[in-house]
Amino acid sequence: MLAGEFAESLRRVFGPGYRWLRLALGGSILAVLALLVAACEDFTLDTTGQSSAPLPSKEPAVEGTGPERPAPGGKNPPAIKLPSLPAGSNDNTASDLSSPHCVKVSWLGPDIIPPGISIEVTDVDIEPPDSFEKIPPACGRPICDDPKKPFAFDSANRQCYLTVRAMAPDVEATLTMVGSVRCAVAAQASCASFVADSQERAEPINLFGPPAEEDSGPSVEPSTGGGG
Repeated sequence: MLAGEFAESLRRVFGPGYRWLRLALGGSILAVLALLVAACEDFTLDTTGQSSAPLPSKEPAVEGTGPERPAPGGKNPPAIKLPSLPAGSNDNTASDLSSPHCVKVSWLGPDIIPPGISIEVTDVDIEPPDSFEKIPPACGRPICDDPKKPFAFDSANRQCYLTVRAMAPDVEATLTMVGSVRCAVAAQASCASFVADSQERAEPINLFGPPAEEDSGPSVEPSTGGGG
């Protein structure tokens, strides 16, 4: 059908000369030209300059499933230093000058330590310095002044131990626990009152050296001399 239409078009263009053109080119050449024309008719050029292929859609970002990071400013506030902690102990009279003496320290501050509040022991001070000395731990645990694992009073830990030794007989000394109160963000409402109450109850622990040995002096033998 297309070849016939193409031949008719050539006949109109060349008129009487079409017969000689057909003889010169041959029927097969005219058929090929007809197929090329048909292919051109099926081809359409997109003049809009836009591609008809669909653009890939951008998938929404998937939210993480890990723990949510705290917002800026949600960090715990700095610790509040206390020059003296409300701590007490039992009778602390050393038995002698060579044996270690165990001091069992108990928290004597507010009866309830709220969750989120802890009191870390940062130093132990003994005055006068020539009365008692701190020696390596030889008592129970936890250790109040452990440098490797600092101790902290909290709702679950209300006692710790110190090991000291008397340096002289009949001496009296005071042991002061120095510390810092740490309050988590959730415990800020009760932090200020807890610190104030702890400061009011702060007191040192008294230490006593062993009694001095009594000096009976040289013994005097009674006279045995007889009368004349």
